[in-house]
Amino acid sequence: MTDRPGAGDDRVLTGMVWGVKASFLGYLLRMPGSRQKTCFGAGELDTGEFYFSLEDDSSFDRLTMTGLLKFRGLVELRAHGGMLNVQLINPWLDISVRQTVLSVIDRAQPVDSDDRVELVTVAMPAPTTDGETVMWSAAETYLVDTAVPIFNDVYRPREPFDPITVRIMA
Repeated sequence: MTDRPGAGDDRVLTGMVWGVKASFLGYLLRMPGSRQKTCFGAGELDTGEFYFSLEDDSSFDRLTMTGLLKFRGLVELRAHGGMLNVQLINPWLDISVRQTVLSVIDRAQPVDSDDRVELVTVAMPAPTTDGETVMWSAAETYLVDTAVPIFNDVYRPREPFDPITVRIMA
């Protein structure tokens, strides 16, 4: 099942777009039997990047541009008969003056758990606005120590991952 936003769909006005890591996705595409699944508010764009819909921005302060942005959706990346299984579930972006971190639900926990694992730090650029939306475009991301096992220990901590773009209502 793929939930794919399209032209004229209000969901494309707000949300997060992230390609994860192009070389990782390229590797998966070359593997026989590999698969990608998006659902529950996530979709794959024509660019190959993943879209996560904005679920909640009530903890975000638009004056200081800090706080928590909660996104919704599941992206599952599987290969090697399930031995490689990366699940990006309901990402949250915690933006502070000191550091910005993207986390997802920890799939090692029970399904109803809210326990999260940090994936990447994000170098947030200055936001732009068009009067209706606020956008951070092409924010650089770097893998954190706790996420190394999620990607089967292939990447080192602080490895650059693909940039993210985030858009919320002004």
